[in-house]
Amino acid sequence: MDTIYVWLEYVFLFAILLSILAALKKIAGKSKKTFRSALLLFSWMIVGAGLWVVVAGHLRNGHWIWERESEYRPESGVALDSSKKMNPPESGIFVNNEYGFSIVFPDGWLINPTVPGDSIKVKAVHRDSVTDNFSELNIDVKENEWGGRFAEMTAKDICKAVYGDTAELLGYGEEKIDGHKALWQTLVIFKQDVPTYAIHYTLVDGDYVYDLCGNTMHGGYEWYKENEDLLKTAIRSFKFLEK
Repeated sequence: MDTIYVWLEYVFLFAILLSILAALKKIAGKSKKTFRSALLLFSWMIVGAGLWVVVAGHLRNGHWIWERESEYRPESGVALDSSKKMNPPESGIFVNNEYGFSIVFPDGWLINPTVPGDSIKVKAVHRDSVTDNFSELNIDVKENEWGGRFAEMTAKDICKAVYGDTAELLGYGEEKIDGHKALWQTLVIFKQDVPTYAIHYTLVDGDYVYDLCGNTMHGGYEWYKENEDLLKTAIRSFKFLEK
């Protein structure tokens, strides 16, 4: 979808430029001084439009158009650390020392920075270059407000607490991840214009609740099934660091 929006922006900009050129042709027949002033204004508009394209591209993609991909995209398998920025490349594991966990993301997925103060501590994303279908895996860490009640909770309880009436439950269950109880659900979420198919795991360790949520967008259920094994493998690689 982002690609479509980019082309619509360019078409809109091109239409504006054509309108300005048509106006300049009319002005040219009236006064040379007026024409020079209009031409100068048009030149500044061209410069402004160029700056707008550059800045808009940076805000959209998180990098400047002249940067090579290797300068902003981590190599496949490179591990990032929230405190040290990057672990040794051979480890292939994302480590968060502050909240005490590690995870192995799917090979080739881009690890995006998160907003300071956001409960999402790490986000890995993947966009299909042909279809523009989108996948992401978020790890959300919040204070444990459930206390000891989590031991008695079911996956249906988690779904209701997290999504309320904005999601339809497709499947659910319980398993162990790194020796901890993990409640999981597969569901379709209706918070956006396009339904999001997701798999959501919830674990508790001490003072924190860890939500590991894999989302797929724009490709329907088929795109989710294409990514399901990748998401499950990554989620099941989640481990708590030794204290």
